[in-house]
Amino acid sequence: RPTAVDPQATITVYGDFNAFNDTVSSGANSPAITLHEGCNNIYIRVTDRNGSASAVYMLQVTRALSSLASADDLVTGSADTLSPLLSAGGELHNQSVDAAGAHSLLWASKNGNNASTDPAVSSSGRFVAFSSRANNLVNGDTNNKEDIFVYDRNSNTIERVSLNNSGGQGDDDSSNPSISADGRFVAFQSEATNLVPGDTNGNVDRSFGRDIFVYDRNTDTIERVSLTDSGGQSNQASETPSIYGNGRYVAFASSANNLVSGFANGEVDVYIHDRTTDSISGIAVPFDYLANRSSLNPAISEDGSTIAFEFAVDLNADNQDDSYRYTDIYAYDRVGKVVTRISGVNSGRDADGNKSEEPSISANGRFIAYQS
Repeated sequence: RPTAVDPQATITVYGDFNAFNDTVSSGANSPAITLHEGCNNIYIRVTDRNGSASAVYMLQVTRALSSLASADDLVTGSADTLSPLLSAGGELHNQSVDAAGAHSLLWASKNGNNASTDPAVSSSGRFVAFSSRANNLVNGDTNNKEDIFVYDRNSNTIERVSLNNSGGQGDDDSSNPSISADGRFVAFQSEATNLVPGDTNGNVDRSFGRDIFVYDRNTDTIERVSLTDSGGQSNQASETPSIYGNGRYVAFASSANNLVSGFANGEVDVYIHDRTTDSISGIAVPFDYLANRSSLNPAISEDGSTIAFEFAVDLNADNQDDSYRYTDIYAYDRVGKVVTRISGVNSGRDADGNKSEEPSISANGRFIAYQS
């Protein structure tokens, strides 16, 4: 039953599987939607009373398999919990779809007055973390910055977590949240200087001071984890955190060259911070060229065994040929400390194409999905 802000609007709902296409009044029941096993695309367009049409919103819904050989067959780890994103309109949705096809739609950022992006969902599907520039999702949001929020699907409540230990608002943007399995810990990147005391590495250039923080929703406390192995501040930006299932490990990418003694190579690397031992380590990728390379967008498995990440190389400084510019997906075995290339072909420099990116990893680290 899609509902628009304009009560006189009409809403067109259509999809690519059973080719339905119907227009209904705001608040009326949409046509029955048949979901096949796997990914389904549902499209929505709103037309207001004056005939002005919105952008097309896309809702991606993955229906669980009707029969499961093992828990490893589930991408989401739960047969009745999924987390699609409604793009283009700045509102996030969470969808529950069981094997029989029963479903219900909840809004994580309903009636937000600005864009909401970067959703991350806890293992049970109860908590949805996301970033938003909306200032009407919680009371007292007056910083006019992008903040991090967590929506509780059970209680239908929302809270802001990009706050300092006194409950003060961040003085700059926060984005790219990652949430622990139980929803207690939320990692995110931020250029704010007032989330923790002594955050001065962005005084000259705010972008250099982009750090990684972890907020504990049980204790309402925050800590910075993009610190050096001696506890000092990083000297360059850190971004795209991914937090381990129980919140102990946080993987992130950083262009800082002072995080781990003896590890600096002048490029962007992936690091792992252990919040229990307060230690940090870097992932070294064995590769012939040390320059023009970056490790990006890490994704840590829920059991902490494996980190998937992008490895980008640009050798065009010496070769005017696109075949020398490419991005592959690598996996790091944290226990064995072994790095393995999982995209491309073993015998050549590239796969058939030069970009594989945005890895996502299963809870036990066995499966890695990516686009290419």
